[in-house]
Amino acid sequence: MQEVDELKVINTIRQFGCIKLFFERFTTHPLVPDHIHYFYPNLERIAVANYIPTTEDLIHMRQTTLGVHEISFDFTKHTIRLIDVGGQKTERRKWIHFFEGVTAVIFICSMASFNQTVEEEPKSFVWESSLNRVQNKVLVRSSGKAKVEKPGMINRLDESVELFKSIRENGFLRNSNFMLFLNKVDLLAKKLSKIAFSDYFPDYKQWINGDNSVPSVAEFIESMFREGLEAEHRIFAHLIQANVTSNVEYTFGLCCDVIFEKNLDDTSLE
Repeated sequence: MQEVDELKVINTIRQFGCIKLFFERFTTHPLVPDHIHYFYPNLERIAVANYIPTTEDLIHMRQTTLGVHEISFDFTKHTIRLIDVGGQKTERRKWIHFFEGVTAVIFICSMASFNQTVEEEPKSFVWESSLNRVQNKVLVRSSGKAKVEKPGMINRLDESVELFKSIRENGFLRNSNFMLFLNKVDLLAKKLSKIAFSDYFPDYKQWINGDNSVPSVAEFIESMFREGLEAEHRIFAHLIQANVTSNVEYTFGLCCDVIFEKNLDDTSLE
């Protein structure tokens, strides 16, 4: 009976004029989760007692990765050992010791997070990094910082870039390939139709193109991840839309080709 009552409340609230108006006017609000734009229009189908999720529903679900999970699976003629780790700050202590012997690192970043923020890391916890020693920048980005909402918050895209750089500089990964998945191309396009990227990243005004188009913004975001890149590091960047399985499958196949080629080269040198 409790479940039925909860469904009634949900179905009542979603009919309120203020709720409908909010989703019309604030579709790009930084506090609105990305996947809500899929589930909200489908609430009439979902908010029923005998609801059975569809494949599309499952693709749009979000579940936080906690701890470290190892998955082995066959791909073409090879067996791949994949270690899935949580990216949250509280999870990073758990997977720093799993770097040794890693052939490739797949790093996923949401490009649509450019107007979102996360809580700043506590000052008492120092993440292992050598960002202050980064020199010889190959793609110049001016010193302006992304706009933050309030003290104690940092831009989510900036936070992803800093994390990526700290991982890239880890000594265990010096010979590893990096697969950078720049995700949520579709949501980035929707946000750029309503928001100026340069409002959050003023440096973008001096970018090569500088318009508010997806290709130009995506190139700028990629340059943020490549900033300070050393000669031995190889980064393969791909624009993806994770809820399109064919797109992810094709991109993952390209990454595996790079991994297999590297393994073959390493074997030939031995």
